[in-house]
Amino acid sequence: MGSLLDKVGVNVNLAPVADTVPTSIGEANQPIGRHGRQYGSDPVAVGPAVQDLVRGMHAGGVATTLKHFPGLGRVTGNTDFTAEGTDDSVATRSDPYLGPFRQGIQAGSELVMMSSARYPKIDADNQAVFSRTMITDVLRGQLGFGGVVITDDLNAKALSGVPVGERATRFVAAGGDILLTGRAADAGPMTQALLARSSTDPAFAKQVDAAVRRVVGLKVARGLAPCS
Repeated sequence: MGSLLDKVGVNVNLAPVADTVPTSIGEANQPIGRHGRQYGSDPVAVGPAVQDLVRGMHAGGVATTLKHFPGLGRVTGNTDFTAEGTDDSVATRSDPYLGPFRQGIQAGSELVMMSSARYPKIDADNQAVFSRTMITDVLRGQLGFGGVVITDDLNAKALSGVPVGERATRFVAAGGDILLTGRAADAGPMTQALLARSSTDPAFAKQVDAAVRRVVGLKVARGLAPCS
């Protein structure tokens, strides 16, 4: 698969899915289980499969993205279409379901995609994509990830209560790097919000700079910046 993607010019794969869907939820899990996207119902089995996909993609010359951190396996609602049923009331910072993400990081995955769901036992106030606890403390600190953090679609229904520009600034402030949106018209407002806050908030401007450096670093590593 990695070789085929490389041949058609795809250098980053938004995979693998590192979410674990327990058998007790199964197809009732709308984003993953319903479509059979998971590698298994036990994180002990999912982890090695995630590592295999990462290593296989790398062998083909393609970067990988672990998703959807810290896991969408225990929700029922799909954050793309609803905010209902998108709370994982079980996950903690010592959750075994973090195992496949840790193993994917150890295998060298260059990117991690954040979930737009809520994990109240880890951060009671913010969805994962806007959570400094989740991105900076757990993902970067506890799991040791130093690569690029990307959002899931910021046009998701679960995020509709947050103004478009604020979606961008809250993600970067939490420690994220790349904004992904399925609605092209949102790119302008997001960019303007980042520029506006950077011009008045030096600490935030440093976070934007750090995000840019991580993204450029990934491009250099993938041979996409010949001037380097």
